[in-house]
Amino acid sequence: MTVIPALFAPKATLAPAPALQGHEQQQQQECRKRVRLKPDPGSPRGQRCRDRIGFVLSPPLLAVWILCFGLAWWTLPVLGGWTLLPLVLLPALAWYTAPPHRLRRVTARLGGMSWNRNDFCRGWLITGDTGAGKTFAINTLLHSVFEHERDWGGLCCDEKGIYHETLVTMAARYGRQDDLVLLQTRPDHAGPEWSPPARFNLLSDATIPSSTYAQAIVDTAANLNAGAEDKGFFKTQAHKQISQAIHLMRLLELTPTLQHVNEILQSEPMLKAALQRLEPLVQTGDDAARQCRDHFLNFMRQPVEQLGGVRATVDNYLGYFSHPDIVQVFGAEQNTFDFAAIDEGAIICLSMPQKFQTERRYVTTLLKLLFYTHALRRFDPRAPGRRRLDQDNLLICWQDEAQRFITESDGNVDVIRQTHTTTVMAAQSKTSFLPALQTREKAEVTLLNLRNRVIFRAADRACAESSADFIGKKMRWKKTYTRSKGQTSTSRTKEEEYLVKPHELAGLPKFTAIVKHCEHGYRKCVIRPVNPDGQVPQWYRVARNG
Repeated sequence: MTVIPALFAPKATLAPAPALQGHEQQQQQECRKRVRLKPDPGSPRGQRCRDRIGFVLSPPLLAVWILCFGLAWWTLPVLGGWTLLPLVLLPALAWYTAPPHRLRRVTARLGGMSWNRNDFCRGWLITGDTGAGKTFAINTLLHSVFEHERDWGGLCCDEKGIYHETLVTMAARYGRQDDLVLLQTRPDHAGPEWSPPARFNLLSDATIPSSTYAQAIVDTAANLNAGAEDKGFFKTQAHKQISQAIHLMRLLELTPTLQHVNEILQSEPMLKAALQRLEPLVQTGDDAARQCRDHFLNFMRQPVEQLGGVRATVDNYLGYFSHPDIVQVFGAEQNTFDFAAIDEGAIICLSMPQKFQTERRYVTTLLKLLFYTHALRRFDPRAPGRRRLDQDNLLICWQDEAQRFITESDGNVDVIRQTHTTTVMAAQSKTSFLPALQTREKAEVTLLNLRNRVIFRAADRACAESSADFIGKKMRWKKTYTRSKGQTSTSRTKEEEYLVKPHELAGLPKFTAIVKHCEHGYRKCVIRPVNPDGQVPQWYRVARNG
């Protein structure tokens, strides 16, 4: 018989006493309660608590509490303890009726779902077949923004050139007709006494580098197929010469315009006259002036054929802005408004006749560049006394038929979101953006940041599958029955299934859409058409009742 030494014998496990075990369980439960009752600062409950504390302790209410305390102290000998009742009821009433913070208030409602400002600024994409209701969905969303965001500003773009008519009526309905800035060129029926309601020089912002303007012009020409055949040398040279011409006019303290830039580069006498005016600045030792002079001297020394090709390419890019009607509005040396007015609620829109289709796309693209640049400037340090970033108003870039003038700058939605800025795009499908962005990868990266979707009837199978992938999938158990030699066996496997199948998206009725919230799932709903005055059209009522 083997004897195990007591040193190596297993120790007996003692069960805890019932009283001690119950005491430990009680302590654990109390600890859980304390953890559960303590609000998380980042949770909605913690944010709501901070909103209420800030409201109750706001300066106006503090003055009310001090006044109530003074009245209670003065009337205490007469009324007794009843004078203290307002000091108890009023703070409690203020606590429970405190409004939410501006960023957490409702910014828009659509299809029975609501968005606060943070969620709304995560970008929007409205897709669907022609005539499915995309433009009416923009109207409905715009009505909701007008209703909830009283000081929003931004830029409205459309390919048809008629959306300003909707905006004029809609802004008047909400009492904001004075905030509308209409950049309108001369209508075909206008008389000689007509003058534009607003003027804005597209190159007037001196804080934007000249190379940035030149890059936008070249990219716009490429997107519009105006410069698709200009590859390599001539395209690079055109970018360089446009940039240097803008820089030259700034050195001469002249206001650069697209027309003047083109004239300087096309006319050698004008260029020589400008360089002659620059010479005194060069003599003072200004290095930037010297480099600019040397650049254009080398430019004029090019071979005749090469110089002619560069000038032809530049004229191909800038010649659209030489029409007198375009120069009158977008080539003025004095602006009638500052682009920063959108911070105070200005709404900029375009009105150009259909004969200026290409010019409209150029102007829209350059205005979008200014819009996104202005949004990014909100990150810059501010002068003392100016409002903080969290107090800024909402900025929106509305783009109907967005595939006509989309650029890579539209992919910055995830960055400008923190500046309370976003974009709302409408197009038939993701495929519509491929010609402008040239590759599928660029299109996917740009559209990936648009997290709020309104999906109408899909235009094609690829669009239906892409939208179904975006809405998401779910896991389900699939049963399989197998019979062999008189015996039946059952197997269960997990597989993914679309939440909304592609064939369902391809068969959606008119004005019926899947509204996908960036945080709170999706919902199938009917988005009724709404006129600019807020009324449902009579034809829709008749069609629905009939």
